[in-house]
Amino acid sequence: MRKLSFILLLLFFGVSQAENSIVHLASTSSVRSSGLADALFPLFEKETGYTLKISAVGSGKALRLGRDGKVDLVWTHSPDAEKKFVADGHGIKITSILYNFFYIVGPDSDPASIHGMSDPVEAFRKIALSESTFISRADDSGTHRKELQFWRDAGINPFGLWYVELGQGMKMSLDYAINHSAYIMVDSGTYANSENKGNLVIHISDNLKLQNHYSITVVNPAIHENVNIEGATAFIEWISSARIRQMVNDFRVNGVQVYYAE
Repeated sequence: MRKLSFILLLLFFGVSQAENSIVHLASTSSVRSSGLADALFPLFEKETGYTLKISAVGSGKALRLGRDGKVDLVWTHSPDAEKKFVADGHGIKITSILYNFFYIVGPDSDPASIHGMSDPVEAFRKIALSESTFISRADDSGTHRKELQFWRDAGINPFGLWYVELGQGMKMSLDYAINHSAYIMVDSGTYANSENKGNLVIHISDNLKLQNHYSITVVNPAIHENVNIEGATAFIEWISSARIRQMVNDFRVNGVQVYYAE
């Protein structure tokens, strides 16, 4: 009987230890589609001994996973939603990690005549007025929310055959835009990592209004007791270190710097 109890005790601690070695991260899909996840995440596992379990989804879904206590950390680029996530008690710390830029890309024929414009809001207005085909992710991601903000600022409720709502991630949405010679707003990392861009070109880029900030938020262990707070803290400390920030700055996609550490 004592031997059986001892074995059960060993099994219990073994399972607990195994669970504590896993860090569950919900990450915006652009971090994966740009290639940054493949450059950083295996290194974290090698150097710390933790195993990362990644859910690559839009920011909205990532935050929902956090609210449901299904992950330990959320890596998103939706500042207002992140603040609400913490204000509602679901997160305990927002750490700014890096930023890049959104691009407004479209066919080189540029039917809406937006090339080189300084204001993305005015560019959106011209796309709508010309009824040029525009692809929306329509997935509650950070990119989708930023797009909707531009439409609101332009005083336009996009609707009609020209406005295509896919409900897909960034890479699939960009591929669709490429195949249909349409306008789309895309993060610089995913665009640079796309090998075949068809006849799409960058019309507006490196604009302050198109700056795209990414943050990581720790899920509140006081609400969700299953949160691996030690593993989450280890990941935050690792990715915030000067060495990893330099790696972010040095990261290139087809020779292009697409991320800037904060």
